[in-house]
Amino acid sequence: MTRKEACYFLGVKENASCEQIKKAYRYKAKLYHPDSNPANDTNEHYIKLQKAYEYLLANPYVPPQPVPNVGFVCQTPQAPTRPAKIFATSDAARSSYKKQKEMASEHEKIEKWDKDYRKGQLRQQQRQKYDMPKKSMEEEIIDKIKTIWIAENIRRQIEKDKEQKEMLQRRKLYKAFMQQKMQDNDN
Repeated sequence: MTRKEACYFLGVKENASCEQIKKAYRYKAKLYHPDSNPANDTNEHYIKLQKAYEYLLANPYVPPQPVPNVGFVCQTPQAPTRPAKIFATSDAARSSYKKQKEMASEHEKIEKWDKDYRKGQLRQQQRQKYDMPKKSMEEEIIDKIKTIWIAENIRRQIEKDKEQKEMLQRRKLYKAFMQQKMQDNDN
């Protein structure tokens, strides 16, 4: 994977800072995570997204160094070099063309999915899932009191269950004892 491809998957510029990369990754990860988006093609895209993110963090952007001007030497600007073959028909050219086509089609698919996501119900579902409204202090205190009350009731119920089990066991023992005593009296 090249830096250009990794930036393409994350949707950032090649000279993006680490913060911009992390922010873009978090956004895209929420969109394409298999748990939050059950579509079939998102799993593959999520894996590519992770690889691109790891690549960009491992290989930070290094800006090109300017060439120092040495004294008053007259330097004529060089014209950009042209490739020897304008219309190359090699296997490498064909494969790069196919790769560009695949990337363009994937980009269109991502844009379509993003557009559908922004319009559709998936966004509403994820907002409900991740953007929970903040509670006031009173509501938080009431929630804590409720949990304490529930825990106390569960503890009491456990104690009652233990007492009932012990009582049932005593009754069984007493019943068995009485039956034994009656059998002894009959003999």
